[in-house]
Amino acid sequence: VPDRPITVPDRPITVPDRPITVPDRGMLLPRSTRLNDLPGTQREADALARRFPDAVVHTRAAAQERVVKREAHRFQRLHLASHAFVNDAAPLLSSIVLANPEPGSDDDGFLTAREIVEMDLSSTEMVV
Repeated sequence: VPDRPITVPDRPITVPDRPITVPDRGMLLPRSTRLNDLPGTQREADALARRFPDAVVHTRAAAQERVVKREAHRFQRLHLASHAFVNDAAPLLSSIVLANPEPGSDDDGFLTAREIVEMDLSSTEMVV
């Protein structure tokens, strides 16, 4: 063990020793697998739209990863009702499952913790 104080890291935490890449959608959700609809999410979205008339609601195929990344910074409150995957081995790969991406998209439909950390949410007060 080298002689260095424990308070001095051997590399900055912002510089990984290997890149963390996102697995492709088929690895987490094989084509033959279909996630069941979550009970009540459409009713929940409809209730939020009634309660907050200025709300922007994206459900089902419209709930695209690119839309969340592009629009989230505009809102004080975000409500995401979806399935999620937790990755204990690589927590930054834990993700919220969104709609299948449109053909030709660079997205995979999984909004990872790493992608969320990189988003500008400085105007966002609450995320549910």
